Amino acid sequence: MIIEIDKIRASLNLLAKDANKLDDYLNIKNGLYAYDCSTNKDFQDVYCKLYDPRHLHLRGNIKTEYFTIMEKYKTDQSVDFITLFKEISKIGKEDKESGLRSIVYASKMLHTINNNYPIWDSVL
Repeated sequence: MIIEIDKIRASLNLLAKDANKLDDYLNIKNGLYAYDCSTNKDFQDVYCKLYDPRHLHLRGNIKTEYFTIMEKYKTDQSVDFITLFKEISKIGKEDKESGLRSIVYASKMLHTINNNYPIWDSVL
């Protein structure tokens, strides 16, 4: 019986974690048009918590440039992956250690702008 309770507890913890991620996702989708995402730290923090939880990629100047690009294109529903990929590829190019994984982060940005596009990442 203890094993079953532990399994149930583990399942409930996963559900609670997923519910928190869903709340973050909805806050991002709703906040994209409500705020200037290039300057709104709350929006940026929620976005990074969901899409870069260990802050390995979106930090410092890279984070600033990333959200500036997002703000530039957020109302353009016709923006495509190639456009965002090219812009994001320029970020942090001088520092290979801190440069963005452009494909992953372009897909995250594109999905945020237009959820008809998928996110290409092995971890969500």
